[in-house]
Amino acid sequence: MLRHLKQVIRRILKFFFSDRTSLAIQLARDYLYDCRRFYRGSALVRLDTRQRIEGWIIQDYHRIEKGLIALEPRIFGEYFRDRLVRNVEDFVEQYGITPQVAAAIKNLRLYVEFHQKLGAELSEEFNARVQSLQAHCNGTKENGVLAGYKEIRRSEISASQKVDYTSFIRSRTSVREYLREPVELSTLKKAISNALYYPSVCNRQHCRVRLFTNKQQIDQILALQNGNWTFRSEVFTLLVVTSDLSYFCSVGEKNQGYVDGGIFAMNTVLSLHAEGLGTCMLNWSRDRGSDLQLKRLLRLPDEEIVIMMIAVGYMKEQFRAAVSAKRQLDEVLIVDPGL
Repeated sequence: MLRHLKQVIRRILKFFFSDRTSLAIQLARDYLYDCRRFYRGSALVRLDTRQRIEGWIIQDYHRIEKGLIALEPRIFGEYFRDRLVRNVEDFVEQYGITPQVAAAIKNLRLYVEFHQKLGAELSEEFNARVQSLQAHCNGTKENGVLAGYKEIRRSEISASQKVDYTSFIRSRTSVREYLREPVELSTLKKAISNALYYPSVCNRQHCRVRLFTNKQQIDQILALQNGNWTFRSEVFTLLVVTSDLSYFCSVGEKNQGYVDGGIFAMNTVLSLHAEGLGTCMLNWSRDRGSDLQLKRLLRLPDEEIVIMMIAVGYMKEQFRAAVSAKRQLDEVLIVDPGL
């Protein structure tokens, strides 16, 4: 009996102290951390911050924009238009008119005009609320605000494509040797302004960039990242890319911050490359403990998640870069056999 009991205890201890079980527990703990962070940071259940209300506003007014350019014009928006008006009214009352809210009001006006042309009758209450918002906006804050849609000629886009993109994209490499000086702020601003033309879910534009040029602070941040020890001393300009969970409105968007954040980070790196700067993308594939350390160090709000870091600098006249074999095209491109 005693021997059997010892065997049972031994099996239990082996289970709880095996490497596989330890990793499974750590993985579960980190998933719970991510779940709790998204639930608390997003606009799933609460609209108690400016960003959460704005997230719903942008999502819904972008639906109007897509409806206005439908190939077959028809009545649309019954399920979200009242919510959009209500959220805009609440936002204006609490925070006033911002460019995004001005765009929402302009889209609501276009929505009314669109349905009038179709001969569709909208309720008097809805029309009155839209008119009230327009009056509050005084029309002036709508001037210059991008909303609705625009007509584009293919020739306009073709004219901008006359660059040797193959050479440009293939000349980008991860640079780990820089001149020992921070990058000019004006150059960074220009590159990041261009990077803002990245696609994001419902055009919510939730990504942020934090710029660091203090060497001591940079070294503290990089000490928490696990892939820079060979060139940390060379980094005098560092960007930290984040996503704001406040702008997400559904469970299905739980991973969208990372998707859009990666797109924005790549856009940023290519924009910096176009300015003649060297960059190295530094992943933030860290566990819960490291993530909490970095958030405390950067004083990030709970709703902001870290996507990655980007080392930036002026390239030396000559330097060495790692050469990694690229996969063959047929390993990546999967052509439907029916095509």
